[in-house]
Formats: sequence, structure tokens, C-alpha cells
Amino acid sequence: MRRVHRQPESGSIATVERVSKGFGFLSVEPTRASVRLTWTAHRNETRYMLFSQEIYGVYFTKKRTFQFVGLEPGKTYNVFVLAVEQGPQYIASAAFQTLA
Repeated sequence: MRRVHRQPESGSIATVERVSKGFGFLSVEPTRASVRLTWTAHRNETRYMLFSQEIYGVYFTKKRTFQFVGLEPGKTYNVFVLAVEQGPQYIASAAFQTLA
């Protein structure tokens, strides 16, 4: 399901897609240099992992809201939130430099 959030006072538009039935963003509130995200709860003991294709880092929280700050005005960002159950978590990362 896709919803478009319009904020006429700021001129911003946010497109929200609900991937999992019953889980997804409730609101996306961008400003010139930040965005406040709010999503539906999954379960009491769930952690949430947030990341963006355009922002370096992966962020974890137990809250149902998060704010990215220090964003570039007028730039489009793609953000994701994943519900992560308790238990062992595995994540891999790599750093590389392309050949000259």
C-alpha cells in the first residue's frame, strides 16, 4: 500500500509504502534538515533497525519513533525500518576502495 503525505506549510512530500501487512510508517515529517519517523508497533520486546540508502549508518531503537538530523535540504532520502525480534543478531559489513 502506498500513501503520499503532503505538508503544504513546508512544501514537502513523503511517499510511504507499507510492505508488511499491519507494519509500516504512520508518519514521515520532513523539515529542511531533518525528518521525524513514526511507525506501528510490532511486539513489546521488538527492536527496530533504521537505515537509509543515502545516510551512512544503521540505527537501533526500542521506541516507535526516530529522527534523522543533519540532512541536506532538497535531497530525496529512502529510509527503511525493520522489526527485529530478540535473540542473536548477525550483521556483516565491508569497506572497500575501488581500483584506480
